[in-house]
Amino acid sequence: MKYNKKYKDVYKIAHTLLFFIQKDMQNFGLTKLMKLFFYADKLHLEKYKKPIFNKPYTKLERGPVPLWTLSLIKKSMRGDKSEMYDLDLQNEAEIFNQFIKTYETGHYDMVSFKQKNDVEFNENLFSQSEIEVLTKIAEEFKTLNAEEISDLSHETHAWNSVELNQPIEWRNIVDDTQDKFFINYLQNERLSFRDNLEMFKVEKNK
Repeated sequence: MKYNKKYKDVYKIAHTLLFFIQKDMQNFGLTKLMKLFFYADKLHLEKYKKPIFNKPYTKLERGPVPLWTLSLIKKSMRGDKSEMYDLDLQNEAEIFNQFIKTYETGHYDMVSFKQKNDVEFNENLFSQSEIEVLTKIAEEFKTLNAEEISDLSHETHAWNSVELNQPIEWRNIVDDTQDKFFINYLQNERLSFRDNLEMFKVEKNK
């Protein structure tokens, strides 16, 4: 299958689900999936100073949630049906559905994720450190249900750093103070680079 670089984030999310499915993840609903993404990013930030998925988190009632990823999965289930957190992700949802069959079974958390018959997990989409972290997350959280992993996320600094429905800064995802300063520095450097790049484009087009 040929991959379009424009949708690399979608491929990575879809293949992360394939990874968890192949690891026989139990109690595997939507809430648990969102927390698996959170803990994977958290652990990778703490060990390697950068997230795996690079999608920002928001504090919701059941814990930190990457709204872009949540919207993608809801769009893949519901097509054009409008939802509170839906974005214009129709193309992304169609690509996601090439790899994963996702459907609701009645309750919010009763969501089934099924691997399409003709696809396999592509480890080339991930670095060695990302595979290491995903493996650890799959092992540590394999048997937890949605309520257990949600309650666990409520004990993190990320959850307690902001009010409900507010975005969580990357530096607050980690618990170590020294790491916070370093990640904040990297975030500011990235923003500075982006601003300078935009200024360069404007000057170039004058």
